[in-house]
Amino acid sequence: MPWYFFPVFIMWIGSEILLGRLRRSGDGSASGRDSSTLRMIWLTLLPSIFLAVLVSTRTRQPICLCDHFEDVGLFVMMAGIVLRLLVVRSMGRSFTVDVSIVPAHELHTKGFHRYVRHPSYAFSLLTFLGFGCVLNNVWSLMLVMVPVFMAFRHRIIVEEAVLTDHFGEAYRTYAARTHKLILFIY
Repeated sequence: MPWYFFPVFIMWIGSEILLGRLRRSGDGSASGRDSSTLRMIWLTLLPSIFLAVLVSTRTRQPICLCDHFEDVGLFVMMAGIVLRLLVVRSMGRSFTVDVSIVPAHELHTKGFHRYVRHPSYAFSLLTFLGFGCVLNNVWSLMLVMVPVFMAFRHRIIVEEAVLTDHFGEAYRTYAARTHKLILFIY
């Protein structure tokens, strides 16, 4: 693992903690619909990251024996972080870390939302993919990607029910022409 992985890792976790502090739904939001998915995500992410790192230090099952594969993973990781933050910024006040409808909540259908309904989660997954590639261990990649994908999948189900309740036919129409998370796949 290259030494410059650690500042990127700290930036990643720090940005997620900061979003968690600054982007909770506040007074006036239709909250209470989160169904503890925020807690479930954190209780999935943290052990997955820990176990992935632990397994990568204890076993050698490289994804790729190529030179600089870890550097490619780090680039993918950084791209995921930056793109997620761009999505958060583009959503403005409509973005919250818990599932809720805030006052003047808008249905976002432009930018990255033109292609996938949940680009923030998609770019988080990209970050985790990069993280797994930095570890360059097949088992570590699986330990981080599978549980995180399943946690996001559950969260999306809850979130889409809330968005459908709030936006009705407009959301159903939007959902019919876009993918949930991964372009052309899911």
